[in-house]
Amino acid sequence: MIHFADVTCGKDCLMDGEIEGTRISRFMLEAEEEISFSICDRFARVLLVLSGEAAVQPARGILSLHERDSYVQAPLEEVCIRAQKKTLLLELCRNITGVEFQAYSQGALPLFTSYEKAPTYREDCKSEKTVSRMLIPARTIPRFAMGSVETTGDDQVEEHAHPMLEQFFLGFSDNNCTLMIDGVPYPFGPHTLLHIPLGSTHGVCSKGDQKIHYIWMDFLFDETGLAYMDQAHRMN
Repeated sequence: MIHFADVTCGKDCLMDGEIEGTRISRFMLEAEEEISFSICDRFARVLLVLSGEAAVQPARGILSLHERDSYVQAPLEEVCIRAQKKTLLLELCRNITGVEFQAYSQGALPLFTSYEKAPTYREDCKSEKTVSRMLIPARTIPRFAMGSVETTGDDQVEEHAHPMLEQFFLGFSDNNCTLMIDGVPYPFGPHTLLHIPLGSTHGVCSKGDQKIHYIWMDFLFDETGLAYMDQAHRMN
């Protein structure tokens, strides 16, 4: 069974329990509204602006997050988000082990990624005109990576499977395409969060004036998943 969630409405905790050790929450902030996030010593936290604009204030200064920008919070550092206009903010928390935290806490964090300036990569299952962005490279957060796919017209992400990792897909506001899961088509629209079932054959296609524009979030189990990521994603 495929589970879908509309991130613009409904409950604030999305897809709770779908992927072990992972929680996704949504926050709708009015202009000038603030929200604080405590230190994270047993999990990693990713903040993603889906719409609007917000200022992020960690200990090292102020950053401006625009639509589709992301921010990986530094461990043991509180952070405050202040909406500069009405903003839809997503928070992803990923549990990490004590052993993983020792290495994670020494990493180059916080990590701010401007969507428009993110590095791009190529992948065999995508066309030459597809723009694929790497937003959070593998090994930034233990057993996790995040990127995006963008293309228009008659195009597709060819159907494929990867049983060594689980995935969430999140459609941007202009996403309007069809998701294929084990040969069954599902409408994949804007602001839709969905769980790709582990081991399923899946792909995405668009026709005419439709657009494919979504984020993938990969949740890895071990070194097998990392090896797959290294092989599949060829950085430009």
